[in-house]
Amino acid sequence: MDTSTANTDIDKELETGGIKAFKSIFEKAWQSRTIGIMIVSDEGEIKKHSPKAAMILTGRSCNLAGSNLSNYLADPQSLLDHLINSPLKNIDTSSGNFPSKVFPSHTIRVTPEIISAPELQKHSLLILQNITDETTIIREIQKKDNFLKMAQEYAEMSYYILDIPSGRWDESMGLDQLFGLPEHFQKDIQNWVQIIHPDDRQMMIDHYQHDVLEHGSPFDKEYRIIRVKDKEVRWVHGRGQVINDTSGQPFKMVGIIQDITTRRNMEQSLLDTNLEFKEINAQKDKFLYIIAHDLRGPLNNLMGFLEILNVQFDHNTKDENKQLIQLLGSNAHSMYELIENLLNWAVSQSGKIKFYPSRLHLHKLLKRVINQINPVAASKNIRLDFQVPEKAMVFADETMLITILRNLLSNAIKFSPPGNKVLINYTSENQKTIITITDYGTGISPEILPRLFLPSSSISTPGTYGESGTGFGLPLCYDLTKIQNGHIWAESEPGRGSSFYVSLPAQ
Repeated sequence: MDTSTANTDIDKELETGGIKAFKSIFEKAWQSRTIGIMIVSDEGEIKKHSPKAAMILTGRSCNLAGSNLSNYLADPQSLLDHLINSPLKNIDTSSGNFPSKVFPSHTIRVTPEIISAPELQKHSLLILQNITDETTIIREIQKKDNFLKMAQEYAEMSYYILDIPSGRWDESMGLDQLFGLPEHFQKDIQNWVQIIHPDDRQMMIDHYQHDVLEHGSPFDKEYRIIRVKDKEVRWVHGRGQVINDTSGQPFKMVGIIQDITTRRNMEQSLLDTNLEFKEINAQKDKFLYIIAHDLRGPLNNLMGFLEILNVQFDHNTKDENKQLIQLLGSNAHSMYELIENLLNWAVSQSGKIKFYPSRLHLHKLLKRVINQINPVAASKNIRLDFQVPEKAMVFADETMLITILRNLLSNAIKFSPPGNKVLINYTSENQKTIITITDYGTGISPEILPRLFLPSSSISTPGTYGESGTGFGLPLCYDLTKIQNGHIWAESEPGRGSSFYVSLPAQ
């Protein structure tokens, strides 16, 4: 017996054994309780089917031969005909999921297999599976995933996973948007540090290296970032937990980062509002105190001098009556100045003050102010030295400028010793008009000078004759100068006097 004959006999035995084995497997599959098998024509007509196939399509044991598969499966995308006639040509379309027409809530998966038998060339072998439970689970997972994404978007929250040994991190899409990352941004610890605001950077480095890596504390900090694309500053709250490997070394950190910019802005706004309310309340208390106490003093003096003048007028000498009248005028002026400042200050704080600028003749305006204040200067024998050219001009609000000059001259007289002088000068440079009022009185200490124009300070110091003040005058001058696009400042030396400068546009 030659070798070729022996090999042929072995092949026949193997082929016969393979056919028997395949037939045994196919018979078991045909009787399967989990999958259905059927043979259909190229037009979808069911030629033969397993018992489970009938149960999957109809829910009962019956003969479906002769009926069309489309009677039992909904095919809104016309995929069924493609699966039957073009099986396995494309791995992405080698199976399809179809809603059941008999049980609309059920989903049937159809997978075609090639039949190599020549007599069945125009037929397909289909495997059917009821994947309703699987589909339901997938849908629930997708629904929960969508809810999670919505919750993250609503809370402006994104997750990250940090690989600690390499320093690389991965994240949700929301974090890319929050950090304003370009497409090819290298996501590692070094670049994360660069995103952090410079003022918060060292704090975050210390927290990560010392608290989190060395001591195992949770990552939990609020800090500022500067978005990469548009350089916008945002507040974020980063939280995370370190996961150690089997040797106990930090391996991963998983956490979330939340955009808290809106919350931090609201907190800052509340703090600012609260501070503003406190300042307003303090100013209100001071306002009431001034009305109750400071206004009472000049009024009592006025009433007292009037009483003396009324009783002793005929018995006094002419000079004595003149002195009493001067004192009456000084007290009346003090009351007027006090009330005027209080009213102007209240209007300036309300934000309702009106600004009507125009070109003014500074010489004429100063003469008006000096005429108003001369009685006060005369009561202390103080000379007002007026050195302003007649053609000097200034661009300002007339009422505001008169209030500023009156307050500054009153202060100069108040802190000048009797028999002294006050200088009023004028200069013009760089399209600015600068008015200077200089006295040679008590001066201002270096501690008080920087706070002189602050409304929160409201510094009030008695004059050389014990004259009282409200503390509102200089802050009011500052506000009125600022409204006019001007600038006010002071220079002083204790014991040698002070100079106040008001700079305003010349036109």
